[in-house]
Amino acid sequence: METLLPQFIKAFGWSILNSLWQSALIYGILFIVLLSIPKLAAKHKHNLAFGSILLMFGCFIYNLSDIMLKNLSISKTTNGIENIGAYQYLNNIPENLNTKIEQYFPVVVSFYIIGILLQLFVIVKGYNQLARFKKESLSLVPNGWNDIFQKVTANLKIHKSIKFHLSSIVNVPLVIGYLKPIVLFPVALVNELDNDQVEAILIHELSHIRRNDFLLNLIKTAIETFLFFNPFV
Repeated sequence: METLLPQFIKAFGWSILNSLWQSALIYGILFIVLLSIPKLAAKHKHNLAFGSILLMFGCFIYNLSDIMLKNLSISKTTNGIENIGAYQYLNNIPENLNTKIEQYFPVVVSFYIIGILLQLFVIVKGYNQLARFKKESLSLVPNGWNDIFQKVTANLKIHKSIKFHLSSIVNVPLVIGYLKPIVLFPVALVNELDNDQVEAILIHELSHIRRNDFLLNLIKTAIETFLFFNPFV
């Protein structure tokens, strides 16, 4: 444990630093592509942006694993040195820029852990709020609305089991969940919307389910949590 911890801190520190310039490069390429094709469809813009975030996260994980493995390999090599003169030489290598930078890594990693804990607190609080929306203050939708719901679901060719309820604690229509999604409408809208408006809103909300937007947002949130320090993410 005593050997692994310094190696992990070193690997994590370099991964954070490398993530900044690598993400800047990815962001720059994305910016140029979007600027060069101004009429690109919103769907393709979204896919390019989402792919860029995945690539940024992939670079971070690759850096962390690659540096960690190299450090462990060097550590094993050093531990196996039988030539005492060579060992003393390795321990007395003149300090360079890298070693000066690495002196600050324990502080950097400490702030990173604190940041992650704060991010997780916000996420858990938000998740509990969504869980509350799915279970509390629900009521049945009017029969006419349910018929429209079945029609739109069939037209969009969605085969998941989806619940549709009114809620007295939400202010706008929304979709919650991926495996067991639920569509919620505010109770206040019952007397304000005609059937055409209900259908239009349902098409919008159910399209989120068809595109798996909730799952994609979960992935994006996870990446933004791990790379919260990175402005390019």
